[in-house]
Amino acid sequence: MLSEGLQRLRFLKSINIDFSECYSITDEGVKNLGKGLRRLNFLKSINLNFGSCIITNKGLKYIQKSLQRLSSLQSISLDFGLCGSITDEGLKHLGKTFRNLKALQSIDLCFSQCGKVGDEGLKSLCENLRILSSIRSIYLNFGACDIGNEGLFSLFENIKRLSYIKFIDLDFRSCDRITEKGMKNIAESLKTLRFIKSVSLNFRL
Repeated sequence: MLSEGLQRLRFLKSINIDFSECYSITDEGVKNLGKGLRRLNFLKSINLNFGSCIITNKGLKYIQKSLQRLSSLQSISLDFGLCGSITDEGLKHLGKTFRNLKALQSIDLCFSQCGKVGDEGLKSLCENLRILSSIRSIYLNFGACDIGNEGLFSLFENIKRLSYIKFIDLDFRSCDRITEKGMKNIAESLKTLRFIKSVSLNFRL
């Protein structure tokens, strides 16, 4: 099994696994994978793609339990696009992952077309990110999620606490509850980011 193989690779520094469109991958598979990941104490970069898999909030809780132990992580990329059973509760679990990852510099999270994810989930996620002064780049894809001005406001209120952030890439396409009021909050928050080098924002309908 994959988890057993990973347990033997104690000094692994980078891992990239693409499960996208593997429709037989479920929460149980995530649980087994997590058993292998949690022992990789030297891991610096992880990229896991679960796009279109049968993953629920329970799967995100398993991810949280395994990754929160990996204090050497500098880069995280997780793709749950089209995992339609994930809700705000799942993002609350995932948010807890970041509390102990003091070395984290890059975050890439995709929940595109997870229609049950809304403002409360985004708020919970961001409240855990703001304590990470090490963050330099952040990419979030919430395209076609149930995000409105409230979630957007919380996101930028927390991003502006990331004093040394340099790169921001946010995708909120087809989030039709975001209005001009939300855009105004973005503009005000960006003014406070002294070291920002690149900002990419997508709000296409």
